[in-house]
Amino acid sequence: MAQARARTRRARIGDGMIGLEEARHSLLAAATTRCGYERVPLLDAVGRVITRSLYASDDLVPFARSAMDGYAVASADTTDAARTFLVHEPIYAEQSTLRHQSSGMVTPIATGAPLPEGADAVVPIEDTTRVDGGVRFAGRLLSGENVFPPGDDARLGDLLVPEGTVIAPATLGLLAAAGCAFVDVARRPRVSLISTGEELVAIGEAPSRGQVRNSNAPVIASAIAANGGRVHVNACIRDDRHALRDAVEHALADCDLLITTGGASVGERDYMKSVLREAGVSFAFDEVALRPGRPFAFGSRGATYVAVLPGNPSSAFVILTEFVQPFLRVLQGCTQPWPPRVRATLRGRIHARPSRTYAPYVALRFLGNGLQAIPLTNQCSSLTRTFAEAAGLAIVPPGSTDYVWGDAVDVDIVDWSRVESAPKADDILQSCTSNDHQVGLHHFC
Repeated sequence: MAQARARTRRARIGDGMIGLEEARHSLLAAATTRCGYERVPLLDAVGRVITRSLYASDDLVPFARSAMDGYAVASADTTDAARTFLVHEPIYAEQSTLRHQSSGMVTPIATGAPLPEGADAVVPIEDTTRVDGGVRFAGRLLSGENVFPPGDDARLGDLLVPEGTVIAPATLGLLAAAGCAFVDVARRPRVSLISTGEELVAIGEAPSRGQVRNSNAPVIASAIAANGGRVHVNACIRDDRHALRDAVEHALADCDLLITTGGASVGERDYMKSVLREAGVSFAFDEVALRPGRPFAFGSRGATYVAVLPGNPSSAFVILTEFVQPFLRVLQGCTQPWPPRVRATLRGRIHARPSRTYAPYVALRFLGNGLQAIPLTNQCSSLTRTFAEAAGLAIVPPGSTDYVWGDAVDVDIVDWSRVESAPKADDILQSCTSNDHQVGLHHFC
């Protein structure tokens, strides 16, 4: 009987399982519906995806400016020998009246102030000496020396920000300088979130024996917000088919994306995929050949997309990183939605899986010879601490290879802020020689 159950389970697993890259392509192909756009004030646009490329409507800035505090001078008047110049009234950055500078004279000028007509260079104030009625300095200046030329930041018609860009604070500065008070950005996707499990209790509750706090919901909700989405429904449902069906119908009624967590595998009370099919959801794939995260499924009903995540926190976080967060960006038209992938040198050991991509959590250190990936000790998919401490996910292709100390591995960045550098890296690398860091052979679930 046990063998028969095992054969049935393997058949179900194999029916709709696809590889990591194939699953990514499937998500991109499925995202035929975008979220539309809205016009928002520039200060409200950080983290949003721009839906219309923005170009410079003028030279930025349209006049030559001093690059430092000093004296504006005509370069033709300068020589290698010391010379005394008469001094005009000073020019400050806010002055807009064009002033003519006579030959043989200089103009005190502040950093960023417009050059007077007749001047084409600036001598730094520290290279000059004040004398009675004038300024004395030696040295020949070239035309344009210590000067920001017109259009130094951008020329009329230059592309400033292409469509599909996620607006960062630095982008805001460029758009502000160009006079873009309002920008067109993708509407925030409406996302419904359903967590399932009899064992789940709220964060503030004390769990009884057999219960755990619902850690997946806040992680997913915060990731939705960080990636431009808006949580529309956030429900926690017990393992009851009828209650789950009602919750699914309610969530699907008015959202762009439904994310579920829990009940995704083939256990006796894993109802999620069958309930979604009963509700009319068509799946592009049932499972993905990835460890952890195999039960992940993706589908749609009409214009609403559905992502089914495992209930184990570490597995759910892998799927959130590799698929769900990027898909939220795809819905908004982002042209670079995937997590950054870097090459690193392994400091530890990882054993590949014959039929699945393996994605163990790693710490990352910058050393003198590049980026080092150190597999974290406990890779059990039921834990939360491992992904809280990780900087990235090693992406190990299917196979039977042992990746050992010094091998190159691909790593998808989870959190740049956790990437560390010396001085304490040497101590960490020394500790990595222990068997505790031979991930894939020890300490995994």
